[in-house]
Amino acid sequence: MRLQMRIFYFMVFTACACAQAFAMSAAVCRVDCTSAKITAVSDGDVSIKLTNLDTGKPVDTKSMYVQKRRTSPKTSAIELGELMPSTRYAFTLTNDAGESVAGSFKTSPDYLERTPPPDFSFVVFGHNYFNDKPFDVPFKTEGGEYEIFARAKSTGADFAVWAGGLDTFRNADKASRPAMILRYKKAAENTEAKKVLLNMPNYAAMSGFSFGGLEADSLEPSAQSAIGAFKTFWQPDAFRRASYYTFSYSDVQFFVLDVCSERSNLDFGESTPQILGQQQLKWLMANLKASTAKFKIIVSGMPIANPIKDASNFTFAEKERKSLLQFLTLNKIEGLFFISANKDYSEITRLVRAGAYPLVEASAGATTARPAKEANQTNYFRVPSSLVQARNFLLVKVSGAENDRRISISIITSQNKNAFSLELKTSQLRGE
Repeated sequence: MRLQMRIFYFMVFTACACAQAFAMSAAVCRVDCTSAKITAVSDGDVSIKLTNLDTGKPVDTKSMYVQKRRTSPKTSAIELGELMPSTRYAFTLTNDAGESVAGSFKTSPDYLERTPPPDFSFVVFGHNYFNDKPFDVPFKTEGGEYEIFARAKSTGADFAVWAGGLDTFRNADKASRPAMILRYKKAAENTEAKKVLLNMPNYAAMSGFSFGGLEADSLEPSAQSAIGAFKTFWQPDAFRRASYYTFSYSDVQFFVLDVCSERSNLDFGESTPQILGQQQLKWLMANLKASTAKFKIIVSGMPIANPIKDASNFTFAEKERKSLLQFLTLNKIEGLFFISANKDYSEITRLVRAGAYPLVEASAGATTARPAKEANQTNYFRVPSSLVQARNFLLVKVSGAENDRRISISIITSQNKNAFSLELKTSQLRGE
């Protein structure tokens, strides 16, 4: 009898441990005027309940466009259509085991040719690290101050941009795509991170921290697994099979680059280092030239304007950078602003150009990772006093009358201190 009881309790304990190991987590991904994408990490099938928060009434999901598909044994992609612009929705996801998660989002405004461009704001996260003792380096705590996500949520931002990735892959994660997806899942289970991931749209750039390392290139053994995990979790509306994409909000068009998947470090014979690759560079140039947006924000997992020649900057691909800068100048691309990550300190770079307005780039530093004690590069285009070495996030606001729009950038620390601010008028991004 005692043996039977021991076996029974062992089975119950094991079942509970497994349930805990694969408890449901989720993230709101791309949201536009009439549709939304949500990623669920869970065992089994997932159902969704939707409520219109503006009317307080439940939405009949059986009569609307809802597409659910398994993207891996542990993940589901849920796409909702037939939503209304500028509307708040609440959702609840439930799996076969009865586990559930709840969140909310607001669709973007359908303003074009209807109203003046609405003001909005978004937050930018840099390098993240969620401690996981079995896989971390012993006697070293890399991550902390996770309450920073609550600070970011409290700003009332319309969406979040994860320029430095959701988490940092450990050595063990690089062995397989399932391990990488589990790394995303563990980060998404963080109580503070949930406040952002479940309650506003989230967009991410491919980052070296969640690829294979800051200097890892497309020939790394783990590259294809990292690309697959990125697409599975973030569901970007990418160009063809690539991981770079564009989206718009109000009068701003965002260009989210992939600085890892096409990177080549080889510098020998006819091979020279590249970061974006020929196809992505062509895509970026063509779409920048075609864009009619007031502001064009380029999001990158590494600094583009930073002039220091280093493998952690776009200067590493000297020919690509020169080609892009020449294109921007010759074609007089207006309204450019850059956002980047991959350093453990934040800074604003103002790249002076001959015959054109300066290019301004806000680099997000450590958000939950360990911040640098000192800047390891002497960026001679750094805006004075913009270096911030505490954990922080960026708050970017786009506001003003239709003929007087402006972008303001603030570096906010985990202690909710505004460490640095800068405002850019439309005229400053036209060379007037």
